[in-house]
Amino acid sequence: MSGSLAGNWAKNHRHHGFGALPRCWIGDLAVRTGLARARRDRGGPAPELEVLTFSVVPWMSALWARLARSVLEPGTFPILLGDASGGFRRPHRRFADPRGEGLFVAPCLNRQHGAKIDLFLRRLCRADQVLLCDDDVFLLDPEPVAWARRALRREPRAVVATLLPRTHVSSVLEGRTEKPMGSSCLLLDRKRWLDMGLSFAPRPAEEASDWFYDTADHANVELLDRGLPI
Repeated sequence: MSGSLAGNWAKNHRHHGFGALPRCWIGDLAVRTGLARARRDRGGPAPELEVLTFSVVPWMSALWARLARSVLEPGTFPILLGDASGGFRRPHRRFADPRGEGLFVAPCLNRQHGAKIDLFLRRLCRADQVLLCDDDVFLLDPEPVAWARRALRREPRAVVATLLPRTHVSSVLEGRTEKPMGSSCLLLDRKRWLDMGLSFAPRPAEEASDWFYDTADHANVELLDRGLPI
């Protein structure tokens, strides 16, 4: 988890009421044990695409989700929101998804970002394609998502289509790519990603004990090593 429970309470949960931390703890348990997935499965067959984001600022996430709903096909591409604040409540839901067209909110502990992504991809997502998008990267036009979907269809070996590459190239990627995929906004072939054992979580570098791969960087290196397009 990103910091201790006490630290998260001080910086995060206390701003959302006394019940915020228990909601996140119980919700996280539901995700890890599969109970949250079972609730989603009652909604019928898996969609072609779902959108995944995480929140610690509920109103910003609500605005993000409302804009995403207005851009993507209503009722077709559900939004899955991991609420690490514990404060995404009924007013936020009503604003984000006034017609109830497909917003699923899962409270969760505020783990390191890559670890949260890995957990949700394995234990809660249902679609073959997942659009992973930070809630401060606002979707204002459907064309980038349509482009990413076409890109994955055109290249059967592709696992990722990046919509917002990193501006900084880490030392392990220098000379290998000018646009690291990062994790801010990208489309994943979820099944292939999981089958290949890829992960968004940071990990220590074998060549240096004091350096860690940032979120998604190690997966970027692995994809390049395997000669797969990004």
